[in-house]
Amino acid sequence: MLRQLLERGEVKVNAANDSLRVRVTPYCNLNCDFCHEEGGDASCPISLSQVVEITKFAHEHGFNKFHLTGGEPSCHPELVGIVRIITGAGFPCGITTNGQFRSSLLAELRDAGVTSLNFSIHTVDPAAWAQVQQHSDTRKAAAQISRAIENMKQSVALGIRTKVNIVVGEDAAQAIGVIEALRGSGVEIRLLSLLGSNDSLINLDYLLGHYEAEIVDEMRVLDSSQYRSTYNSTAGVLVVKNIHPHRELAVCKGCKENCLEGFYGVRLIPMEEDILVRLCIHRTCENTLMSLSAFAEGPQLSALKSRGGLNCNHQEVSHEGYNLTGARICSA
Repeated sequence: MLRQLLERGEVKVNAANDSLRVRVTPYCNLNCDFCHEEGGDASCPISLSQVVEITKFAHEHGFNKFHLTGGEPSCHPELVGIVRIITGAGFPCGITTNGQFRSSLLAELRDAGVTSLNFSIHTVDPAAWAQVQQHSDTRKAAAQISRAIENMKQSVALGIRTKVNIVVGEDAAQAIGVIEALRGSGVEIRLLSLLGSNDSLINLDYLLGHYEAEIVDEMRVLDSSQYRSTYNSTAGVLVVKNIHPHRELAVCKGCKENCLEGFYGVRLIPMEEDILVRLCIHRTCENTLMSLSAFAEGPQLSALKSRGGLNCNHQEVSHEGYNLTGARICSA
């Protein structure tokens, strides 16, 4: 079913590629064997002054939302302040997380205005979890699974839009276990393919059949490899996120690799004295890794703007009234 959709090419283009993915920290408290680490650059945790800088950049150049990644964002000690600055500047802000954090953080993020939380959990079997984490401690794995599940349910209870990203690998039963553990919880189910894995695509097809899925919407992000299909199923709504490689000339020019992703979107990588822009997680060259200022003046951003992928009419919200702790400054 999924393969037919990809081959058919009849996909709605109804979303702009206007999101900035920000690697807020390189640190993580898990060790997933398939993680691409947003390109793996030796970055630094983002500072609050850099957060202000990137919101100003977004206003100026038509980016309309932020998504925080890592590493694991909750490892950043000022995550709540980061979210508060971004939402205070008028932007939606989502976070991808592994769910290994204190539960009290959820209310703090909600109060800071977080838009959504995407939890990454790919199995509820402790032995399989330990294997993905590249260790053999199943008791530790069981505790980590329990923490992630409980934080997801608490996130829903607090009114935060809550999603789970399940990477479907060689064993479809692992994904089924996660889906069943969250059935009726209010958590949105998102199934992701494993790049380069034929077994992953086969198992995605199997899951759609297993849950009698019927497609209700298809979406491809403009000027991006991002492709999503939404289904009604016996397990509720399922969203399949897949990659349909898009070759962006200003980014992919001269690349001779058999790239499975193409151009996905704009990733920001904070360094100690600068912010880098990464446009490809597989290749590092002048077309794919540059300073924020060089990106602002370069052909890559111009190409995104020229085809209508960015809305440069976003109304800027003043940063006046916020300090660099990310806290609202209240008048007496």
